Amino acid sequence: MYQGKKVIDIHGHMSTPPNFRAFAYNMIALRGMGGGKLVIPDDAMAGASARHLRMLDERGIDVQMISARPVAYMHWERPFLVDDWTVTTNDTIAQIVRLNPDRFVGIAQLPQHRDLTTDHCIAELDRCVNELGFVGASLNPDPGADRQTPGMDQEYWFPLYKRAQELKAPLIVHPSL
Repeated sequence: MYQGKKVIDIHGHMSTPPNFRAFAYNMIALRGMGGGKLVIPDDAMAGASARHLRMLDERGIDVQMISARPVAYMHWERPFLVDDWTVTTNDTIAQIVRLNPDRFVGIAQLPQHRDLTTDHCIAELDRCVNELGFVGASLNPDPGADRQTPGMDQEYWFPLYKRAQELKAPLIVHPSL
């Protein structure tokens, strides 16, 4: 608190136990989820969050908006993997927020891919805001990491901008590279 007001960090990244990353590597190696869904027990997630919460406390931060680490977006992968990984990541963020609702606020990852329009991201943005209670989403301005995505002032982005505006959900521009 500062003079009776909460201190809010608007840019933090989720802390997870090792099986989160292991699941991602297995998805890439198996070219899919292998018929399974990631399940992280609440006690394992609480353990992974404990250090994160201590750091917030040490720095006098009351609330942090958390998102995925951009390097882990997997926007370079095939669209079906990006879709599955995005849902897995957002569900994991939702679990972290559920376990610490007074400390964390969710910022969604979007299933961006250079070969798909931004319309493809709208359903996940809706799910994250309307079902998971997230307040916004991270937006990668170059999901192909090849400078082929139109500039952020181009019509390519407008459907996503429109929907985010309707949801009153800010989009936080955060490149993955």
